[in-house]
Amino acid sequence: MSYATGDVTARAREVLAYQEDASREGRPLSLLFGGGVLAIFCGALIGLLAYRTWMLNDVDPDWAYAGIGCLFVIYSFGLFLFSYGFELYDAEKAVRLTLVLVLLSVAALVVMILVFTVLAKIKAASSLSEAASGSTEKAGPYAQTIGSFFGGRSSQRSLSQTCFW
Repeated sequence: MSYATGDVTARAREVLAYQEDASREGRPLSLLFGGGVLAIFCGALIGLLAYRTWMLNDVDPDWAYAGIGCLFVIYSFGLFLFSYGFELYDAEKAVRLTLVLVLLSVAALVVMILVFTVLAKIKAASSLSEAASGSTEKAGPYAQTIGSFFGGRSSQRSLSQTCFW
């Protein structure tokens, strides 16, 4: 049975049958759970580091790139352990599955960093326009941002200049 058709439940049944068969060596569930926990933990740390770097500006981007790179290696190892257990100790299939998962993870990481960067720029633009207006009335940051898109300028720089230059 192949999981290429999207029948993951059948593959899960195969893994469970392999786990329960005493005549076979190895226990794939320990690899599935161990690799999955390692990948999830490192993925959460990568997300936290990206958030603190590109949204809060607490971490220098050079250190963040190094930290994300180191964590991503450990994350990839966790994905390989998971894939190796999922493929029932077939290393060739496990490497293929790991490469697919790693490429999808890199794409998701790039999108996450871009989203955090844009949100941080919008946040900075709204605080800049609020400080320049000097009013005591507080419209929300999104209201000020939307207002600047439609011609309401409360600072010397436009929103596009603040966000992108």
